[in-house]
Amino acid sequence: MWSWIKKKSFGHHQHTITAERDARGGLSSSAPDLTEDDDHKHIIQLEKICNHGFPIAASCMEYDPYHKLLMIGTNTGEVRVLGRPGVELSAIHDEVTRVLQILPLAEEPSLITVCSNNKLHKWSYFSIEDGTSELVLERSYILSGGTPKTITTACLPPNSDSIFVGTLGGVTYPIDVHLYGMSPEIISPARARDRLGFKEERDPGAVQCIVMNPTSKRQLLIGHETNYFELWDVFSTKPLKIITPPEDLGPLASLQWHGNGHEFLTGHRDGYLVHWDLEGSQDNHNVVSKKKQFDCEDCREIHHLVWPSDHLTIFSGGVPSDLFDGDTITVKEREEKVTLQLTSAVRSMRVIEDQVVDMDSGMIDTTSDSEASMSARKVLILLLEQEILFIELTMPELPLLLPPYLHSLHNSPVKCQQVHSDIKADVWQLLDKAGSLQNSSTYQAKIKTWPIQGGHVEHYSSKHKRDLLITGHEDGTVKFWDISQVYFRLLYTLRTAHYFNVEGENPGVDDSPVHEGGSRFKSVGFWDPRGDDERLMVTSVCLEGWYLAIGFHGGQTIVFKLNNQKAKHSIRYSRIILMKDFMSLHPSLWSNPLGVKEGDLEFEPGFQPSHYYQLLPASSVTTLAVSSTLQLVGLGSYYGFGVMDLIQDVTNLVHCTYDPEQPEQNLSRIQSIRKSFRQSLRRFNLRRSLRASQSARRTLRPGQLQRGYSARGGGAVATMAPVKRDSVRVMKFTSPLQVHGPYPTPTLWVGTGLGSVYGYHIQMPSSVDRELKVVEILQLEKEYGKKKKFSTIYVGILDGHSMLEEKDTYQVSKYSPRPDGKLGHYHGHHHHGHHQYVTVVTEEEIRILALSNGKKKFKAKLKLNEEDGYHLVSAHYVRTGDQPAIMILDTEGHIHVFGLPDLKPLYKAWCLDGADAVGQRSFIATHSGLALHMRSPSEFARLALTEEARAGMKFSSLTRALQLHATGLRKSTDTPISDESTQQQSDERAL
Repeated sequence: MWSWIKKKSFGHHQHTITAERDARGGLSSSAPDLTEDDDHKHIIQLEKICNHGFPIAASCMEYDPYHKLLMIGTNTGEVRVLGRPGVELSAIHDEVTRVLQILPLAEEPSLITVCSNNKLHKWSYFSIEDGTSELVLERSYILSGGTPKTITTACLPPNSDSIFVGTLGGVTYPIDVHLYGMSPEIISPARARDRLGFKEERDPGAVQCIVMNPTSKRQLLIGHETNYFELWDVFSTKPLKIITPPEDLGPLASLQWHGNGHEFLTGHRDGYLVHWDLEGSQDNHNVVSKKKQFDCEDCREIHHLVWPSDHLTIFSGGVPSDLFDGDTITVKEREEKVTLQLTSAVRSMRVIEDQVVDMDSGMIDTTSDSEASMSARKVLILLLEQEILFIELTMPELPLLLPPYLHSLHNSPVKCQQVHSDIKADVWQLLDKAGSLQNSSTYQAKIKTWPIQGGHVEHYSSKHKRDLLITGHEDGTVKFWDISQVYFRLLYTLRTAHYFNVEGENPGVDDSPVHEGGSRFKSVGFWDPRGDDERLMVTSVCLEGWYLAIGFHGGQTIVFKLNNQKAKHSIRYSRIILMKDFMSLHPSLWSNPLGVKEGDLEFEPGFQPSHYYQLLPASSVTTLAVSSTLQLVGLGSYYGFGVMDLIQDVTNLVHCTYDPEQPEQNLSRIQSIRKSFRQSLRRFNLRRSLRASQSARRTLRPGQLQRGYSARGGGAVATMAPVKRDSVRVMKFTSPLQVHGPYPTPTLWVGTGLGSVYGYHIQMPSSVDRELKVVEILQLEKEYGKKKKFSTIYVGILDGHSMLEEKDTYQVSKYSPRPDGKLGHYHGHHHHGHHQYVTVVTEEEIRILALSNGKKKFKAKLKLNEEDGYHLVSAHYVRTGDQPAIMILDTEGHIHVFGLPDLKPLYKAWCLDGADAVGQRSFIATHSGLALHMRSPSEFARLALTEEARAGMKFSSLTRALQLHATGLRKSTDTPISDESTQQQSDERAL
């Protein structure tokens, strides 16, 4: 139950309002003050814009050469269509099903999806009123009939009226391309044998491959599991030829035509690559050659195969089984072979050609006929289980092409994230320049032009937008992503492992010695989930101006400064002891801290390390704060916090939050059982959200959310530390405030896991004495938070206009020496202390306190039910037009927006599934209303709450980046078709 208490300090008048929480966890009341503000409905509106990253559990891929679109399907039923940068459409099937194939239609903007539940679905691109587009499900078809009719593969010839669907029983069924029904003229081995007079009666097995002849659109080649092939005329549904299998050949795995229309190549499960010719000798079963690519008996299955030209063959597998742990791709051009060792399993591969390229100048030219200097650029697209790679085939080195989207966020698992809007232009330019140098060494394709150019993007000016997402990873890497537009661009990568006294491996391409089989091996791909040392795990990141602080799991923090030049210097090392009186309590945390490399080190342009701090005991860094103006950095952990001076390299403040005398909570037997059950349920929900977060969002509506998940104790945002550790959750420097003495001074605010809030005012020396005199950090006498069992999740300072007082709202020029010689006077408009407020949000309540005396002005309290597990998860300050507000996320996935400082409810909406622990833990937002959360381990969902956050996110017809749930997704009212009578007739003909 919600209990909202609004206390207005106007004389002795107090106003109290109570409301009840409805079944969905939102607010419902007849009180006018608790309804949504109609004036802000047009300003505040939650909208899912798009997804950033790589779709989890990718299952198949297809390239549409007619509309120049790339299509990807997943094991959870999602379909994603991508064109030129900024063109992206997404939709999802109603049921949890694996997408087996995607078949684009040539004559209309539509596609067919073939799914593992034996259904076919037709999707079309439709324009809507605002000029954007959506992917709409038009019709579905069910191929019923039991196990023999289980779909194994499908083929849609260009300009054909039928889809040819192969089944486990060996029969191929023609189905109308608009999914209106099935043709009675089916294709079966029995009919082929009867028509051609074959006497052999053995079972050919399941249909493994169906491929259209590239020179004759009438001919369809069907390959069965036992290497039994049939060539059919699809217009007359008459068999043309049967090829019987030779002896000692493993089951068929893949099939590909040659461009001449009478030769084809097959890959087999025993590693053989077989060359066939329809015009060859029948005595040899039309086999031209049969050989393994490596001299070994036990080779891996060749389950993917392409044959783009006479001398170029690309296939997966075929290598010795004991040579590699994972999948491989071999590119064979004439007699030269290059085998690419991959990071995860191959799901699909395609070769596309875009335009003619001058190989000498690198310029694109479509007019020249010269074959000496011109060639069509071929790009190999490799869809892997965990990432997608684009490889240029026109260069012998097989370099990678930098994609503008589909980046795999979880090359190393994401452990923390931070988002910023309106990054300073000079910082952005330096990051972009340093990142370009990095990308040029990793992605060495000569032609940078993106080959997939389908769709048309509405042009708009986005130069003023500089939105940045920062992700910290398990291997110590920090990545900077440009999210200013709908597509997702890698801006800069900072690797930190090599700064420590451990050896880290750099992902990327690494050539290895030539194999004895004559093939050159090289590793490609970036996915590497195995961390070498958990102490390298990035747990906190803080960017402020030109400074970046990174906190790690091992208690270490490195401070970086942005530099556009190469540099060589040593890293300054300091230790911060948080528990001097309790060194004997946790001996393991005091020994073997991770050291930093000594001596002068060389650094490339970009973020360069300057300071290294080791917290003792060596527990995880939970939060960081940096002030580039004050040259101070704050570090928080499970045991306390400290403040370091970047100029003098001294410790200005140390505070231990550990209380060894606090008794452990004694639970009764029933309470202990309940706690154990809740923890088990939380672990189950976490695994489920990682495994099928998309499925959970589809099957659970806002009114059907499941309970039993708590943000505290192992889920969304709370620390996993024991009760004794009052871990530091929030640290923040602010601009000068009138909190002590006649002059405003900068302040520091710290919130802890048990609800404590500490305030400090900072006495700065004058600029002349800054390197000589110590900065004084003194605790405020007023109390702004009481120690409870509910974690502090947000602390913010509001000025007289309820605008946030942040560290980046003031500059050094705003300080001048005071009469006492100290630096602290604030020039410009200043709001007096009695007009300023402290906003404190805990898991239990929201409090607005007067800065001058610490008394409550407004309060919104949530009465918690321990069995229910309902809490506040995170809080973010947002600007909604002229109205400052605070946005709250709760554990049932709702967001609530309240005006400041009176906490008037302005808006509420369902945002996340209550069981989505990953999404709740990763929810972040900016002041402009841009929000992101991880919808899976490999991608973020982007949301917009305000018009400012939605600006520039609209695109023209058929080219808008749709959100996953496709708001307003239209679905045909027709039920899925299952033409039982037609299928029965087809079965009789098959016999």
